[in-house]
Amino acid sequence: MKLHPLNFVDLPNQERIAYRKAGHKGPSMLLIHGNMSSSVHFHSTMEALKEDYQVYAVDLRGFGKSSYRRPTRSLKDLSDDLVQWMDQLDIQTATVLGWSMGGGVAMELAASIPHRIDQLFLVASVGIQGFKTCSNKLLSSVKIPARSALSFNQRRFQKWNPLLQKMESAIKHHDQKLLTKLLETLYHTYQLSSSEMQLYLEAIYEQRNYSDIYYDLLEFNMTDQSNGYHPGSNRYQLIQAPTVILHGRYDKIVDLADGQQTKAYLGDKAKLFLLETGHAIIADDFISFLTILRNEHPIPQK
Repeated sequence: MKLHPLNFVDLPNQERIAYRKAGHKGPSMLLIHGNMSSSVHFHSTMEALKEDYQVYAVDLRGFGKSSYRRPTRSLKDLSDDLVQWMDQLDIQTATVLGWSMGGGVAMELAASIPHRIDQLFLVASVGIQGFKTCSNKLLSSVKIPARSALSFNQRRFQKWNPLLQKMESAIKHHDQKLLTKLLETLYHTYQLSSSEMQLYLEAIYEQRNYSDIYYDLLEFNMTDQSNGYHPGSNRYQLIQAPTVILHGRYDKIVDLADGQQTKAYLGDKAKLFLLETGHAIIADDFISFLTILRNEHPIPQK
């Protein structure tokens, strides 16, 4: 698989953001990856859209080839990086697509600069009230009792959290067996090739912020109600962009109820599509994904 080359932008906040670009004409589309991944996961999407859009796929702070000089304290920190990144590249408006954790970053971005976000696509996105419903599934996959890990779900207990200890060790020491098992839970029907598996494992090995992102996801809450970890920022009301939510019926990472809750909060500005996929919607059913994307965001007239 030949990837689009990396480019780099230095931000005013001293972070350096790596990104890939495909296409030289048409409106801008920004692709935001999830946790334990990077821009490499969007190669097929970039190839499919490059004739009609200027497609950008970033490595968020602490992922891929981007820097991690300041630890994040929220997903909004990542979206603030993207505001600066858009400014540096003079991207005035964009359609934004976020996968998994990237959906939370996309929602924060849409709330921060509503006048610059044309449309929002949330693909198997973390719910608008944070990552809360599937913790037990993740824990069981790495053989850690839920009660043991969840009792440490506050930042001040970070270094004692057994899940984080195990995951940080797996990433640091390139535990291919464990991380392969986790990657496989993302897919319902798609079978990764050996080259894809290696590429995605390398993206995980490059992550330097697993523990910080874990708490960022728990504390992510744009509603006006507490999720048990954060009282809620109420920032969902700032989102103006028409929103398309895609969720897989067999998603083992983010429960369908979370996608439905996001739809309920965003109301009439959002549509929800249910697909026969797992968490990796783009891989499991690329044709349906592209069909929805093109139907809901028609190709601009040339």
